[in-house]
This record gives sequence, structure tokens and C-alpha cells, in this order.
Amino acid sequence: MRGVYCSGNLSKENGTTLLEVIVSIALASILLVAAGKLVLSSLNGYRLTKRRYGNDLTYLQLRHRFQQIMDDLDGHHFYLVPRVQLATELEFADGEALSFSKNLLPIEDSYAVTAIALDLKQTLDVAFQDGSVFTACERYGHVVASEHNFGYLGLSVDGMFEMQGSGRNRLGRSDCLDLNLRSEDGMLLESEKIRSQPLQVLIPIRAYYTLYVDKNEQLRYISHKGKEITENQPLFTNVKKLEIEPKELWGDINCLIVNIELSDNSKRDFTVCNRLGRIPSLNFILNRA
Repeated sequence: MRGVYCSGNLSKENGTTLLEVIVSIALASILLVAAGKLVLSSLNGYRLTKRRYGNDLTYLQLRHRFQQIMDDLDGHHFYLVPRVQLATELEFADGEALSFSKNLLPIEDSYAVTAIALDLKQTLDVAFQDGSVFTACERYGHVVASEHNFGYLGLSVDGMFEMQGSGRNRLGRSDCLDLNLRSEDGMLLESEKIRSQPLQVLIPIRAYYTLYVDKNEQLRYISHKGKEITENQPLFTNVKKLEIEPKELWGDINCLIVNIELSDNSKRDFTVCNRLGRIPSLNFILNRA
């Protein structure tokens, strides 16, 4: 009788233990599912935050680049404003198309902008010219560099011209240069066909560049020297498309209205404007103060 009695107790204990195991497994499963959902939610939140941060950073970088274009425009008073073109149809001022290697091709339906920065503090007044040979001296008496990598903006009574070539410091004159220059077609200016008046001023070009988006959704920076592309460098990614609309306010103030499509298809926009008005280049020739 005792053996039977003990066996019954063992059966009850085994049943209770099995039930506890099943309940424990069920509870553990619920907890694991809840924890998994929490981890997944946290991961999705992290990804969303990271994407928003990346988009904000791209927006700020783009806005800074376009504000720099306006700052470069305010670095002079000439009618030499940024030029906006469809990126797949980029061409020089004379109508010749820019060529790109296959891996640097612009993305479809996006725009590009070309701008120039001048170094007015290093302005040179032309003292002598014989064809392509010039002697020019610093207007403000500074020591001048013997050569400027992006050439010069030449001013005459006839207008403005992009001048490329070479130069060296004049013997015994740290403020004068001997130069051999030729007029070239560029992104903003077409070389002169007939120039009745000689050049009177040469202004060093500090930067001459185009911004566009390539097929890898990268914003790229092209440096120009006449029709030569001296560099084509990626700046940053996460840009799918740029729509750029130039707008002129009150005759002299220039703005760029920029609509951005980012790589996740989200969209941002901003407007940048310069602050200073434009004057004819003749005024700068005559004003030697």
C-alpha cells in the first residue's frame, strides 16, 4: 500500500513540474517577443534618427556651398553672376559642350551652377601691352604672386575677358609682373573676336568652379581654367537631384532658389541671395583709389 501511495505522489509532482515548465516557457516566449519588439523598435528609431541627422547635415552642407557662391559674388561688383544650366547639358560660353568620363556623368534632370571668385586685393593695372605680352603692377602696392592658378579677369573698355597664360615677377619690382596671356573661352565668358581697346586691368581669379550631382548621387566640384577641367572632386553624398532657379531682385540683387531631393526621396529647399549691387566694369577701370 505504501508503494502505491508514493507512486501517486510522484505522478502529481511530475505533473506539477511539467505544468510549471510549460508556463515558464510560455512566459519566457512572451518576454522574448516583447524584448525583440523593443529592440527592433529601438533599432528602427536609431535608423530614423541617423537618417534625419544625415539629411540635416546634407542640407546644411548644401546651403553653406550655395551661400559661398553668393559671398563670392559679393567679392566684386561686376555683372559676372552665377550661371545655372541643366547638368546633362553643361556647355561653355561659346556653346561647346563639357565632356565627362563615364563614371563622372551628371544625373538626369538635375541642375548645375557655375561661379567665379576674384581676388580684388591683388588687382593689377596694365602698364604695357604688346600683343599677348603684358607688364602689370599691383594697384594697391602689395607684393604679388608670380602666377595665379586660375588665370585673370581682364578688363577693357570693350568688356571683360578670361585671360590664361604664365607670368613671373619683374626684375627688381616685387609689385609688378611680366605676363604672357591669351584670351580663352570659359564657362562664364567668351573670348573676344575683335578687341579694339587694350586691356587696362587684370584681376586674379581665386576660384572658378561648377557644382553638380553625378549618377552616384554625389555633389561634385569642378575647377575650371579656360576650357580645361583641372579637378573634379566629390564633396559629399546623399544628394539625388538639384533644382536651381536664378532670380533677380530690384535689378541688382541675385538669388538662387534651390530645391533638393535627397537619396531617401525626402525634399528640402532654401533661397540664398547676395547683398551688393552691380556696376559696369568701366567704373572699376576708372576708379584707381
